[in-house]
Amino acid sequence: GIYELRLNKGKGKDTCVVYIGSSCAKGGLCDRLSQYVTNGAHKTPLIQKALSAGTTIEARARTYKLCETARACENEMLAEFDYLWNIRNNMTPSKQEASVTALYGMTQPVFSTREVTA
Repeated sequence: GIYELRLNKGKGKDTCVVYIGSSCAKGGLCDRLSQYVTNGAHKTPLIQKALSAGTTIEARARTYKLCETARACENEMLAEFDYLWNIRNNMTPSKQEASVTALYGMTQPVFSTREVTA
């Protein structure tokens, strides 16, 4: 399946979808999302920075019967949207860090919530 992570500063529309990923491994989405909760997985510095800034990290997921379908959907989303925490088909690490820093320091909404219909 696929999953997205969203930052929420608790001010209405002061949210931003920052990451999309897929998981086809044994254990699937639950195990993958659990990795982010317990140790940050490969996004530990970004997750720690978000949490220390008082940001809530929310997740949503969608399951697929075939791994190939999930990966294709993830690639389509990466091609269409610019996720701050994704590097593949998205931002360079330096632009990523600058954007995330700007997000945490914002005093009014910079990003609005968008719904994904995948």
